[in-house]
Amino acid sequence: MTINHSLWDRAVKPPADVCPQQFCFEWLEAGSWSAPGLYANLETALEATVKIENGACGCTSGRCSRIDPQSTQDCYEPHEPCLEAAGLPWFFFIPDADKLVEELRDDYIAESQALWGVKG
Repeated sequence: MTINHSLWDRAVKPPADVCPQQFCFEWLEAGSWSAPGLYANLETALEATVKIENGACGCTSGRCSRIDPQSTQDCYEPHEPCLEAAGLPWFFFIPDADKLVEELRDDYIAESQALWGVKG
């Protein structure tokens, strides 16, 4: 997977509706293979595997609001190894603390305010 380090500026908070693509665990990279869903065994899963021709959202629980504005479901799940490789913080594409489990909210608030400043 190629990560374009120059696409994002750490100092600028991205819009809440942007699809982070390879920075999301749900993203299916072009050239990869996928067999979404659950299967009775490995053989059945391998038979269902398809090659991903173009990068695409692989969320299996519905359409992500970052791709489909009509959806109310944000499927973004941080792909921390890709974020780290690009020099971006774990919270970079998370729009606000309300999108997180309670245990991470204080960390998000402290770290995002240190990077982007306090919301006015």
